[in-house]
Amino acid sequence: LDNKLCPPPNYHFVCGTEAYKEAAKLSKKTEIIKAHCLNYDNYLLLKNKHPNEQYSDSIVYLDQDYEGNYTYSIEGEVHPVTKEAHWNSLNLLFEKISKKFNKKIIIAAHPRRDRNVKINTPHEVIFEETANLIKNSFLIIGHDSISLEYAIMFDKPVMFVTTNEIEKDKQSMWIKLFAEEFGKKPINIDNAIDLDDKKILSFDKKVYNNYLEKYIKTPDSSNDNFWNNFINFFENKI
Repeated sequence: LDNKLCPPPNYHFVCGTEAYKEAAKLSKKTEIIKAHCLNYDNYLLLKNKHPNEQYSDSIVYLDQDYEGNYTYSIEGEVHPVTKEAHWNSLNLLFEKISKKFNKKIIIAAHPRRDRNVKINTPHEVIFEETANLIKNSFLIIGHDSISLEYAIMFDKPVMFVTTNEIEKDKQSMWIKLFAEEFGKKPINIDNAIDLDDKKILSFDKKVYNNYLEKYIKTPDSSNDNFWNNFINFFENKI
């Protein structure tokens, strides 16, 4: 676009080294301010709170409403899964993994999911508690939700999963790329799977720290609330 129609910003708040690199390509007149992503504020609020006994030590599935998310319709795309097949696959996994580790399953519902439409699962479905559920969890199961970043912040293992339906959709590519950032490989749960403790429950702390610095927060950015930093920055400019 013409710079007259889309002028470069005077200030650019960035989270992580990757965003900083991109911001550095803007006009030299743009001042870059290191900050953190807004999800990190939720982490700061929760990190020192006592464990929640209701959610403690559970296996949490991060629902993305693949079968009904309206963003696919808005963008003219086909949903990557069908409702019945998707939840049948997930429920079979939940049954196996719950028995394996003797842990309860909790579904962290996608915030835009229609609450009036019941999910075909016997497990508890909870809205608007994703960060808290992850903080108190034993294991996270997911696809490519940005909420998986809470697993990085709270040092939780992640099991990335796909199904035969997802494998036929471009969504599988995004899941694979996201899993690689966590040092993991997605598992197709419609195939025979090995619920090996070491593979499922392990994670590389160095890989997690690298992700944190790249996409969430640089070590030299403030730990204060983002909006407090934002306001203080401009107040000091006056």
